[in-house]
Amino acid sequence: MRLIAIAASLSLLGLTSCRACSREVADATPPPAPADGAALVSPAPPPSVAVVDAAPPADMPGAVRFDCAGVAPAPAPGPCGTERHEVDGLLERAELLTEVPARHKPPPEPYWSLLEDRLARAELVDGHQLEVDERVAVQNAALHLALEAHATSRLTLARRALGLARRYAFPAASRPESVEPAPDLDLWLGPRAEWIERSRPGAIFHHVVFKSTRVFRFVRTPRGLASFGQLVALDDMGRLFVTRVVSGIEMRIGPAPDAPACVVVSSPRKLRCAHHAGLEVATDPRDLPQSHFTMNATRTHIGCNGCHGNESAGNGMVLDVRDVPKAEVAATLARRRAEALEVLSRAIAAIDGAK
Repeated sequence: MRLIAIAASLSLLGLTSCRACSREVADATPPPAPADGAALVSPAPPPSVAVVDAAPPADMPGAVRFDCAGVAPAPAPGPCGTERHEVDGLLERAELLTEVPARHKPPPEPYWSLLEDRLARAELVDGHQLEVDERVAVQNAALHLALEAHATSRLTLARRALGLARRYAFPAASRPESVEPAPDLDLWLGPRAEWIERSRPGAIFHHVVFKSTRVFRFVRTPRGLASFGQLVALDDMGRLFVTRVVSGIEMRIGPAPDAPACVVVSSPRKLRCAHHAGLEVATDPRDLPQSHFTMNATRTHIGCNGCHGNESAGNGMVLDVRDVPKAEVAATLARRRAEALEVLSRAIAAIDGAK
């Protein structure tokens, strides 16, 4: 029954439709990989094309305004360099892995070739030389790649990526485990003492999409509604644990059904210099991984209400996310973490046992 429910959720959210295939990497003519290992993103319109885009597109169900004005915290103190690191390409490219389950068929060869290139660059780096949060992020990206590669019958790539994740494993006695997200997340969402935890019965759809490589929380804040993920890491005893590293934020600014949306994404550069919980606002929703929410997005609109209503009473969420009584928050979150880690542990064991 649980698998049926998950399949129904996938269908409901459009992840089994060919909407997810419209940003296809061409099978025969792959785009050139950026020399610096940057993520492959949708190009911005040429300068001659006006970007005035006030009305929602007619072919985007549930379109809401995409507006991150006022969301970013004040500039962080101290410098944050612009130089790139060999691991950045894997971190950036792995964020697009959610496109894999959003397709009718596995991605074409060039899609994987780009990931193999990014993986090869990261394999040259000694994880012990990285800052702790950056090491968590690279290990997590490798875990996610391993699972998606295995899901599409690329066992060699799956084992190679899993091997990198294990090379980056943390000592069991001093692993950076944290049930709470990075303190700087408060700069984005407000003081966590004011957050109202939210949950739903059954499987968490976000965990399905991300193969349980991150554990999600859903909160109501004075600013509006938000969800964020905390990255899962691996210790040298093979045990999984949740870290403080935040994968990104999806938010609605306000309680109204037409409240604008904003997406905050991970930034390798900011994570490296410990600024703003390693996050920055997305400037263009067309550059986000292609899904039901982002397909047909424009620079100013995104399709959140195609699945997510936003009414203040009961919140109208298709996936039935509700406020959690304070007395139940700790147990609810502990149960969610345990379920996600168990699913991920079984998935890793399946790669090890595959023939």
